[in-house]
Amino acid sequence: MLFDAFDGKLMLVLHRPFRGARGKLYEMKDAGDHLEVVRERTDLDAQ
Repeated sequence: MLFDAFDGKLMLVLHRPFRGARGKLYEMKDAGDHLEVVRERTDLDAQ
């Protein structure tokens, strides 16, 4: 799922459909005709 974060950054969350799994968050960049992954946002992982 793509969404705009509260700070305006484009983000992608990949949900994993199995028990005890957590999603992965990626900061994205709209490059016009395609999207680019800027970086994985492990700093936002819940502990």
